[in-house]
Amino acid sequence: MNTVNNISFKKAMTLPGFIILVFIFIAILGVIMDSQSLAAEVDIKNIYLAPFENSNYILGTDSLGRSVAFGLMNGIKLSLYIATLTGLVSLLIGLFFAYLGGYLGNDKLFLSPISIVGLILIVALGLFYFWNSPSLWVLLIASILIYLLIIFDKKILKNSIKKSLPLDWLIMKYVTLQKSLPGIFLILFVFALFSDRSVFNIIVLITFSRIPALIRLSRSEVLKVKNQEFVIAAEAMGLNSFQVFRKHIIPNILTPLKTYLIYTMATTILIESTLSFLGLGLSLETVTLGSMLSSSRDFFSAWWLAILPGGIIFLLIYSIRKLFAQSLDSENYSYL
Repeated sequence: MNTVNNISFKKAMTLPGFIILVFIFIAILGVIMDSQSLAAEVDIKNIYLAPFENSNYILGTDSLGRSVAFGLMNGIKLSLYIATLTGLVSLLIGLFFAYLGGYLGNDKLFLSPISIVGLILIVALGLFYFWNSPSLWVLLIASILIYLLIIFDKKILKNSIKKSLPLDWLIMKYVTLQKSLPGIFLILFVFALFSDRSVFNIIVLITFSRIPALIRLSRSEVLKVKNQEFVIAAEAMGLNSFQVFRKHIIPNILTPLKTYLIYTMATTILIESTLSFLGLGLSLETVTLGSMLSSSRDFFSAWWLAILPGGIIFLLIYSIRKLFAQSLDSENYSYL
């Protein structure tokens, strides 16, 4: 075990690992220093200063005289923050749909007709309120109500007539529907639903755009494991479906989901930068790597506005993929 840990530590100390550590340190520094406020300070007298031309602006300024150094710091902070949260949310969604579609499937969840009607109403109301006011509280309250409904059905309505819910069929129909629509159309459509350009909305947008691939991956991994002898034995011992999934299935599907997490983080950085570059990302006053890259189009001679944020985007994506590819070599995931 110590040998494995030593190997992983040595791999983490390669160039990609060092780059990631530097970016994390810069992001933490940005949080401490409130980089957004510093990056938004305007100095009209010092516009388009080249790097090292002024000691107060080491990496130069943009069209409004804002510090490029603080802009890069804020961009790195936001990129890592959004990528990390999107990756974690995607992982949780993957496990959720793996449980519903992959493990429960079409014949393991039985509810009474009354509970099915209640479930439909909760989902419909949840989607309605989330449509009008996107919030984690809406999702949390809806999840709690669904959980309480299932408990009520099992405890109070246990003697009523039950009908199986075709969860896997419903989930795969949704995946087919979303896959049939152009990805850029879906992103623009979901983006139009939001009244403000917050970090939360960007995370929801990117996560939503990657749901089909996420569902298909998690579902396929569960289908590989659910009929194994150790799972069947656990079910025969009387463990409920959630206990079986948590104790015996999750540990066996985490590796491919971690791999997807890596791709999600790298892709999120690219998508967020692209949206900001097109003016569709965070609010205009928020300085990001994409918005800095976009500002370089106004004055082509300001090469630092293109090379510096563009180079950081490249290093972030390359380092994340390369570092985790090295850590997964022993598990045959070196194709990253």
